Amino acid sequence: EYGSIMHYPAYGFSSNGSPTIVTIPAGIAIGQRTALSTGDINGTKAMYGSAPPPASTVQISFAANPAGRQLVVDGATVTTPVSYAWTAGTIHSISAPSTTSGTSRYQFSSWSDGGAQTHNYTTPTFAQTVTANFTLQYRVASSSSNASLGAVANSPASADFFYNSGTSVSVVGTPLSGACLASWSGVTAPPSSPVQVNVNQAYSITGN
Repeated sequence: EYGSIMHYPAYGFSSNGSPTIVTIPAGIAIGQRTALSTGDINGTKAMYGSAPPPASTVQISFAANPAGRQLVVDGATVTTPVSYAWTAGTIHSISAPSTTSGTSRYQFSSWSDGGAQTHNYTTPTFAQTVTANFTLQYRVASSSSNASLGAVANSPASADFFYNSGTSVSVVGTPLSGACLASWSGVTAPPSSPVQVNVNQAYSITGN
């Protein structure tokens, strides 16, 4: 027994001075308790096999541009920046939802790893930071005070009136039935068309 060789000396438990354990062949040192012998180790491996190496973990960080945006990681909503210690090779779900607050919106643009807005992420064997990029947008709403006398529209058109920050938008007023554009509300401009606005804030513009 490998355990006996490691633990008990040759004369352990002897009552008459004779050895209680003998080795074959004779003369092998027994009775040490400091560590498993090479034979112990090899024998144990032969019976039970070698233990698999422990799984390695790596630090995976998630950021956003602009900073502070919320992401969904494995179904949980988190605020960036955030880090995890994940096992290499494991798969996780990540998502970067667009968010609207009143007249402003952070619209998802891209992931630094090239994935779709919601996609599976496979943990690499090295530390990594993955960034979700968002575009700040503002609402530029335009309308006519009297639709029977004139029409107002944005150019370029937007289905929901949201535009990327920095976009130049023309608000065009078109009189109907012999009417004329008398004034603009929501923007300081003479009563002429079009009115040009640089989208660095939200606007609500009415053609009178």
